[in-house]
Amino acid sequence: MRDEHLVKEAEAGDVDSQFELGMRYSIDNHEESKKWFEKAAENGSVDAMVELAGLCESDETPDTESAIKWYLRAAEKGSFAAMVGLIRCYNDRAEIEKWITEAEKVVSNLDAESIFYFANTLGDYPEKAMKWYAISSKRGCEWAKLKLELISLTKEFDSNKTDSLLIQIIVKTIALCLEIPEKRISMDTTFDSDLGADNLDMFELIYSQEEALGIQIPDDESLGENDIDDESWYNFKIKTVKELVSVVKRYVS
Repeated sequence: MRDEHLVKEAEAGDVDSQFELGMRYSIDNHEESKKWFEKAAENGSVDAMVELAGLCESDETPDTESAIKWYLRAAEKGSFAAMVGLIRCYNDRAEIEKWITEAEKVVSNLDAESIFYFANTLGDYPEKAMKWYAISSKRGCEWAKLKLELISLTKEFDSNKTDSLLIQIIVKTIALCLEIPEKRISMDTTFDSDLGADNLDMFELIYSQEEALGIQIPDDESLGENDIDDESWYNFKIKTVKELVSVVKRYVS
């Protein structure tokens, strides 16, 4: 991976080389990646500011202060991705609403997937989220269409708790979470072998079910004994869609 010419160019101050090194190291060496992104960011690369903020935000111990610092610098230069990052990172409602307003000035001119990405950050503002999901769907984003269908089903399920509706909600949630077509999902589908879901996917999948249905699934329902000396490794008990449906049904009132 180490390209000596690229390194020399980066060390000489070439911002494109610094950014390229940041991208190359981002896969398996976050500290080295941060170093080069920071050099490129200090040299004015907005993309590097956003990438650096994302690494700070996604660290095992998130550095939210640094993430906000770099997202803010990029957002002030007009970066839509940085505006969305600030909406995620800020706890201050006034700041969140400020950057929602700024992002809304930009997002309508972007592609359907970017609009969907924006709508996904607006969980605390459901009316705004619905507006942008609808716009994204009209522009052809299948994920936005699926999200609207899911929202409609969950509202129907509140007053009509049938197994058929619950299974539809679970399947659509899986499709959205793993970004796969619904037709790939059956009751016998396995998450690891058939869908390629890893541990992070499974955590997100369980959380997405909880969020969609307003429930909380205890860890001991989904996680087995961790007999490996690595806190990032877990043995998920839930292996198939049928097993997930069974667990979810126990916590739907």
